[in-house]
Amino acid sequence: FKAMNESSESFKLMDDITLTGDYAVASFSGYLDGNGKTITVTNGTTAIFAETTATAEIYNLTLRGNLTISEETEAVLAKINYGIISDCKNYATLIADGNELNDCGVFAGESQGTIAGCVNYADLVFSGARCGGIVGDNNGGVVSDCGNYGDINKGFSIAGIVGQHSGGKLVSGCYNTGTI
Repeated sequence: FKAMNESSESFKLMDDITLTGDYAVASFSGYLDGNGKTITVTNGTTAIFAETTATAEIYNLTLRGNLTISEETEAVLAKINYGIISDCKNYATLIADGNELNDCGVFAGESQGTIAGCVNYADLVFSGARCGGIVGDNNGGVVSDCGNYGDINKGFSIAGIVGQHSGGKLVSGCYNTGTI
């Protein structure tokens, strides 16, 4: 998994994997085909990817486990997304435990890229603003055909899909059935 750091290569998961503790890939610009496999994060405090660049694509991946964060701009999958995240599912619990943490979401804390066809099934606990079931701050990105089934507790300026949307791009075809 560390081979993904600073990589523009293509990767395909062949088995489910477990990441214990913090295991962030600093910057990813390649392709990750999750192949329907699962990455389980246990006792994590940071996203799997710190940044996905404009050329990065992550798709067909399932996330499980638990993440307790204490920094702003945080997520289960990517802190900041400039690339494409698609057809991913999340069952991992995300708890923002701190002094009003902002920009928290499941697939990206902040996104200027595209998030499409992703679904969150986990309950989330946020303590700050601009937090959402898919992305915290959609700052010029596109969010389409995504869904949230998880309940979102605490926080302010929170929503089932996008905590804050700015920059004039698109949010469409999304749904939320979780309690806010």
